[in-house]
Amino acid sequence: MHAIGVMTFNVRQYRGRDGRIDPERILRVIEQGAPDVVALQDAEAPDGSDHLSYLENGLKMSVFGRKAGGGNAFLSRFPLRGVGAFSLGGEGICLKADLDLQGKRIHLFNVRLQPSPLRQYQQLKSLFGADLVGNPYLPCPKLILGDFGAFCPWLWCYPFLAPGRLHRPWGRPTYPAFLPLVSRDRVYHLEDIEITQATVLWNPLARSASSHLPLQVTVRIRDSLDYLHAERIREEMGTAAGCFRKKTAFRSHEGCG
Repeated sequence: MHAIGVMTFNVRQYRGRDGRIDPERILRVIEQGAPDVVALQDAEAPDGSDHLSYLENGLKMSVFGRKAGGGNAFLSRFPLRGVGAFSLGGEGICLKADLDLQGKRIHLFNVRLQPSPLRQYQQLKSLFGADLVGNPYLPCPKLILGDFGAFCPWLWCYPFLAPGRLHRPWGRPTYPAFLPLVSRDRVYHLEDIEITQATVLWNPLARSASSHLPLQVTVRIRDSLDYLHAERIREEMGTAAGCFRKKTAFRSHEGCG
């Protein structure tokens, strides 16, 4: 299995507990976790400064979703494809991207729900609708992570997330950072990937950098013994006497493993 670290972090426009905007603190917190992929929420600076480029250069990672709007973005050490922002209604936003790693694909959904409980149910319906998580043309394993709002009850999430699994350390809420009481920041996974560890970065720097603490998980991508890349299959079929090529037969499986 190949493991990667994935973090979700609402940076609250880089404003710390002291009210000061300081992207350097955010950078140092992310460095502590050393993730491979970071899902950022509220990543647009209030004064229009390009703090994402500061994080990109300082962490030696690439930014995805900068121009998508809505305040969500990805930092990644791997290329991401199919990046696009979707409104969930109100202030809800989802930034979707595809991560291709060792021939396997994971669909990433970076979400920020509106804190109001009156809007969250409708936003969850949009998130799990036919354009996003429920899209039949997105057949690969899915990782849904981000800020689910302060009052998002499990009763509302259950109809949508019953097939998936929630990953967060018990007894380690993420909000507010200086005295965490609520698990606003969450990671769910659907289908054939494995999450082996979930950690909340809880230290003086993290508690001062934002009103949210970052949540990080270790994702393991399962290896299928019978998996072959479509190109390799085509090559083998081409060398066998009497074989014919059926390119479309493998197209739907390429990338998912």
